[in-house]
Amino acid sequence: MITLLPFSLEEIPQKLKIKTPEEIMYKGGYPRLHMNNIVPDKFYNSYITTYLERDVRTIANIKDFDAFRKFLVVLE
Repeated sequence: MITLLPFSLEEIPQKLKIKTPEEIMYKGGYPRLHMNNIVPDKFYNSYITTYLERDVRTIANIKDFDAFRKFLVVLE
C-alpha cells in the first residue's frame, strides 16, 4: 500500500489561480481534484461514499448505518 498525501500549499499549482484561504479550504489538497478540475462538491460526495461509508464502516464494524450517515452529515 502506498500512502499519498494531499498537496501542500506550496504544491498547489499557481495556474489554478487560487488566491484566498477560503478557496484553498474549499478546493482542498487532493491532486485528482486539481488535475482533473473536478467540482469539489461532487468529489467529496464520492469520497464520502467510497471511503467513509464503505471502508470506515467495515473497519469500525458499524451496525447502525442510519446513525453513522447522520453523523457524517453533521461533520459536513
